[in-house]
Amino acid sequence: VRFEAIQSDLGVARNILTDRLNSLVEAGVVQKVQYNDKPVRYEYRLTEKGSDLYGVLISIKAWGDKWMLKNGPVPKVVHSSCRSVLSPAVVCRDCGEELRFEDTHISGEEM
Repeated sequence: VRFEAIQSDLGVARNILTDRLNSLVEAGVVQKVQYNDKPVRYEYRLTEKGSDLYGVLISIKAWGDKWMLKNGPVPKVVHSSCRSVLSPAVVCRDCGEELRFEDTHISGEEM
């Protein structure tokens, strides 16, 4: 995603966005890739580390949409292949059951 697009979407000051993007680059969450020579321009792409945050971020968005937004339309996330509106859920990788807090516990045992 190009800097200008991010800045336009978020409406954040350029210097603040630059600092935040640089922090994400340093943390290995995004990489800065040059796409133009004159003038030199960059876009930001998720790294594998950044892509691993997708489930967390989409879950936080769903929580915010439910509990924090009071007015106006909520942008929906649509699954590209089946065109369904995404409704994130945490499921057990082994049995496929949807998980709730009360259905889990922390174990000190190595698996």
